[in-house]
Amino acid sequence: MKRSLVLGIIVTLLTLAPAGIAFWLSRIDNHHEAVLNKYECDRDVCEADFDGDGLLGTLSVDRAAPLAEYDSWWVVADSGKELLRLPRRYIDNTLRTHAAVYIQSGTPRITIYDHLDKKKPVNAVYAYDGHRMVEVAPSEKDREILKAMGSLDDSGSFGTWVLFRVFWKPALLCYYLLVGIFVWIAFRKRLRRVTDSNNLNKQI
Repeated sequence: MKRSLVLGIIVTLLTLAPAGIAFWLSRIDNHHEAVLNKYECDRDVCEADFDGDGLLGTLSVDRAAPLAEYDSWWVVADSGKELLRLPRRYIDNTLRTHAAVYIQSGTPRITIYDHLDKKKPVNAVYAYDGHRMVEVAPSEKDREILKAMGSLDDSGSFGTWVLFRVFWKPALLCYYLLVGIFVWIAFRKRLRRVTDSNNLNKQI
């Protein structure tokens, strides 16, 4: 009885666990995309009231006089003042300096992700201190945004997620086909043993 219970638990885990893990990872992947769709600045100009004066400022791309190895700047301006200037580079849509604007307790925060230089990866968050945008400690939401940025950038985990998106459904299908074949073979063997046993009893 105990052996049958253990075997039943193992079979249940082998049957349900792969699908559960695959759907859990798919949910995480979809969540990353939803986070970036909501917060990432994926155009040349994004607006927010960075200094809290009730008027919208901008987070914009400035392509004038970039630093070496960069091609532009992220610039925060509000009320006619430049509050922040950060180097930016764009190689393609999955290899670039990401920026997002998230409002926490009424205060806009800018999240920057750039891992093109593995020796000096950038995971930075900026908020207005009354005079300018300064780097601050990331909140739980900031870390969530940074993680989402990494999942859609080649310098982060984008390659792994691409493989998952491409193969998880075919892999799951193949797995359950193999499970089905194994169960069918096991059932046929058990049925044959029962049949042979019944035939033997009839002969006796």
